[in-house]
Amino acid sequence: MNKDAGHGGHLNVTISFDGEELPFILDTGAPVTVLDKSFEPKLGKSYGTTSIWLAGGAKQKSGIFATPKLCLGNTPLMPGEVVGTYDFKGHPMGILGMDYLQHYCVQLDFEAGKMRFLDSSKLSTYTLGECYPLTFKNGYPHINNTGLTGDSTNLLIDVGCNVDGATDKGTNQFDGVYLPECHWNGQAYKDMIVAAVNHANVLGLRFLGRHLVTFDFPHQRMFLKQIRIGPVDSTSPEENSESTQKSGIRFLMKLKESGELPGWPREEAKSAVYFQKSQDSDSNSANFKLWKSADLVSYHYEVVRTIKSSLWKLKRAWCVDVNGNLIQELKVP
Repeated sequence: MNKDAGHGGHLNVTISFDGEELPFILDTGAPVTVLDKSFEPKLGKSYGTTSIWLAGGAKQKSGIFATPKLCLGNTPLMPGEVVGTYDFKGHPMGILGMDYLQHYCVQLDFEAGKMRFLDSSKLSTYTLGECYPLTFKNGYPHINNTGLTGDSTNLLIDVGCNVDGATDKGTNQFDGVYLPECHWNGQAYKDMIVAAVNHANVLGLRFLGRHLVTFDFPHQRMFLKQIRIGPVDSTSPEENSESTQKSGIRFLMKLKESGELPGWPREEAKSAVYFQKSQDSDSNSANFKLWKSADLVSYHYEVVRTIKSSLWKLKRAWCVDVNGNLIQELKVP
């Protein structure tokens, strides 16, 4: 595995296509494999077009083509029926989706940094942890279980989601919730980042990275064996692949845990935090709005850093009322 898989980065695989070795993202949340638009001349006749929207990207018109021969190393992969195309602007060069993955038993061992393709008929299932039956809806794999924020729902298993998961936010305006501590399926976890979206409840890669994960897609089941309570986070200050929002929230939550975040006493270090990031294009500065649960007061923090790989610093802190009126400027340590 790539070193940042599960702590800021996606899970990358090298796929061979037409004599080239190409960086792809492995994504169980993609029902169809997608290649970069630059390969359209090599894909033959188009069967038409459709619209493709990828998380973090814009909706694009995509060509539909017959599945090409893709290889993992020297091994040809069993394909689905069609593939799409998308302008990835150089990286990655594609997404390996469930249409290809559905034929395989894939194990993700984050402790060893290995991804293994196993024979599903010879699994020693008693060593693999809890078994979760998989159901497929429109090509997406789900388990019938409680979500990370407590909602009872079918959970999409999305390796392409590089935070712990996602919750359907409904009419709420927050971008996500940070959970210092939580329990899921009888197991304790800490340091959870759950995004708020409009369309799904998800278990993501950062959560899965706390486990030995075995996807037995031919038998429609997933095994999870918890290895650690916390995430597989990097020892470096920030990974270049990690988003400004995620790394900024991690920085603020570390201040909160140590009792150094203005407006949040140390005794509230274990409370959930709802967050929203202002829309800006600067990856070296950001403003975050945080709420305590059921609190009408919101707390605002401006963070800055020199370059993307350097540590964040807290520049300014203040709190406002429900109407946006300034209550107090907070002292920054």
